[in-house]
Amino acid sequence: MPRQVKIAVVGSGLAGLTATYILNNVVSRDTDDVQFEVHLFEKASTLGMDCSSVSVPASASDALENAWRVDVPMRSFQGGYYPQLIALYTRLGVAFREANFTYSFSLLTPASHAQDRQINATMIYNGSSGRAGLNYIWLTLATHHYVVVNGVREVVAKLTATTRNIHLASTITTVSPDPQDHSLIEIKCDTPEGSKTHSGFHHIIFATQASRAVPLLASYRDSLPSSSLKRHAVEAQLQCLQQFKYCSTIVVNHTDPTLLPDHERDQRDLNLICLDQDALPSLDKSNFGWSTTTVPPTYTMATHVLRRPEGYPTRLPAVFQTTNPIISPKEESILSVVRLDRAVLSLQSKEALKGLYQKEGRGRRQRSSQESPRLGELQGAGRLRNVEGPGIWICGSYVYSGIPLLEGCVVSARTVVEQGVYVAEGVVSTSAPW
Repeated sequence: MPRQVKIAVVGSGLAGLTATYILNNVVSRDTDDVQFEVHLFEKASTLGMDCSSVSVPASASDALENAWRVDVPMRSFQGGYYPQLIALYTRLGVAFREANFTYSFSLLTPASHAQDRQINATMIYNGSSGRAGLNYIWLTLATHHYVVVNGVREVVAKLTATTRNIHLASTITTVSPDPQDHSLIEIKCDTPEGSKTHSGFHHIIFATQASRAVPLLASYRDSLPSSSLKRHAVEAQLQCLQQFKYCSTIVVNHTDPTLLPDHERDQRDLNLICLDQDALPSLDKSNFGWSTTTVPPTYTMATHVLRRPEGYPTRLPAVFQTTNPIISPKEESILSVVRLDRAVLSLQSKEALKGLYQKEGRGRRQRSSQESPRLGELQGAGRLRNVEGPGIWICGSYVYSGIPLLEGCVVSARTVVEQGVYVAEGVVSTSAPW
């Protein structure tokens, strides 16, 4: 009879989905006496990677499943920086296509008593996303940009195809020792049906933003004896996570073309617009258009002209996705507004990262596929050092040596499962998940 190991995965973004997928799809291992029972928790009513996306029907009678599904935020990736993500998508059978974007860079001059608002392009880039010499990141030179053909909804479906225990609309309120066995974890959630308790977890994987994991970890720490080694290990994790900071981002889907450069000849796939600093002394704030759907004018606004899916009527207006709008789209044009938090790289976060993730074997001129990840000493909260109690693991885009993007989600989740949970449970996988 296989030994049951119960694991809670908190958060269903790409990191949580990847961890769940690997745990549910161990291809082969040297021992078959362990069986994982994985529970995926998500506070939203839909799985996280797709929960902010919006469906745009072609007509009033169009069923939602047949509508144009617009990913929010944009989920593009590039060859040189995303080897693990591309390998995962290939293993899943997720179709993706080249999307070598063109760019415009423009200045916004706000309206004044003397003139209307203007958006004038200052530079146009018609290259191939680094293949024609745009040297913004060495790792992406001579590689393509890609987007998934059928949107992230397909990614979510394939990653969760074998997941039996999915808890949607479940906001975790506390994490504490299981009253029946203090070496295990109990999770309490608020749901539309009321409070629910899930118990008996040997491991918990926090695949959430650091700021959201902190209060949950704190609730677990506070339930432990002050002198216990486990409490000290969790406290160290908390101090680490508190070093990661976030900034707010607004993403608006809309049909207002006035957020593009004024001249159609200057409009490209991605249109980056910032405020003309020379206009600041005479800025008339009453005419600037600040609202609840805008960010401060120190931001750079990016408007993506979305590619219509095959069969979407040409009589319908084009759809745009603007990230960090410094001017608001017309209210009647707005399809959705989403507020997201993004991890911010800082000296403090880079130092704190060493406790969660370390890299080996990569030189300054090597691609990330040549990097060998290694768990930081804080991972597991002492579980790999014989400290009694559950394994507490942390993954996400920010638990990675590079920019906090999709690749970090995949790499950190895989590292936590293979070097954390597997090792703690004596499982040796004899083949890679992709």
